[in-house]
Amino acid sequence: MAEPDDPKQNVNARMQDRAIRHAIYLERYYATATQQVVGYLNEEVYPDLLAKLAVRLERIRLRGVDSGFATTKRYVTMLADIKAMLKGGHDEARRMLAELMRELAKVEARWQEGMIGQSIPKEAHVVVLPDDTVNLRIVQQVVDQPIQGKPMKKWWDDLTARTQEKITTEIGKGLSQGETADQIVRRVRGTQANGYRDGALNATREQAAAIVRTTSNHVTTQAREVTYGEMESVLKGVQWVATLDTKTCPICGPLDGKVFQLKEGPRPPAHWNCRCTTAPVTRSLAEIIKGSKAKKAEAAELSASTRASMDGQVPDAVTYNDWVKRQPKDVQDQIFGPGRARLLRSGQISPKDLVTKTGRLRSLDELKDS
Repeated sequence: MAEPDDPKQNVNARMQDRAIRHAIYLERYYATATQQVVGYLNEEVYPDLLAKLAVRLERIRLRGVDSGFATTKRYVTMLADIKAMLKGGHDEARRMLAELMRELAKVEARWQEGMIGQSIPKEAHVVVLPDDTVNLRIVQQVVDQPIQGKPMKKWWDDLTARTQEKITTEIGKGLSQGETADQIVRRVRGTQANGYRDGALNATREQAAAIVRTTSNHVTTQAREVTYGEMESVLKGVQWVATLDTKTCPICGPLDGKVFQLKEGPRPPAHWNCRCTTAPVTRSLAEIIKGSKAKKAEAAELSASTRASMDGQVPDAVTYNDWVKRQPKDVQDQIFGPGRARLLRSGQISPKDLVTKTGRLRSLDELKDS
């Protein structure tokens, strides 16, 4: 966190710069959380479901699809069992995600608190910063707040229902066409030749990943909101930062750089897989000390450079390309890796080439072939 301050930057510009850098690291965490949750489904839930589906379908095939009530009962029981397995697996994935998010909320609140303190000159701390720290117990409760209008549990329940419907449809198609159990399972799982992208479960994996990423952005945003709320005497607003979107979407583009008052206005995520972030905006030193004779006396002792840095001026929106290019060499190496950073500095690639639309850093081989 400790970073050299640019003497040309005021406090708000420093915080914007650090917020963007932090958001890039958060994107890596979101990717890790996605791999962990979706990996659990891929390794523990779906293989078991597919194995049992194959056994049940073979029993139905041997009895004959139209042989009467016994077969119909087996079919109905099979669908009920699939639904139960999906629900159990998705419920466990949701619990896993909730635990990751509670820890993320705590870490994010502490990071924001530290970042604000480090962005403000040390000699101004006694005048500016409150003594109290953020209540982490309250911060962890943001996990239970609605995401895009629904609680997390509802999103997972909806995913279970959609997946059940897709699987049921594919099973019905396969049985009606006289396919073998293996052929029907391939309908659900997909084929190795196509990377399993042609199976009914592929959409479920993508939607589960979107839930994890969007939940992660939501939780970090709400943890920031709690932190900002604890520092109302210092902060006057929140700036929307869409810098991470190298091709900003029509929803986030008009919001980029705008400042909203605390507890008012929109906040990320603005949509599924939104990669925007926010940066706090401090009041000017004059606004902070207004009405306090004690603070005025203390502020009079501050250096001219400190008073100048606490002018409350809001930084302009910055493009991703410009932000990357102005970072020091060691920062570029740390964020993107030495190999990618060298390609960037040599002009062989541009900053927009470094990441995919979902925030994944492209490999060196991908970049060299692009």
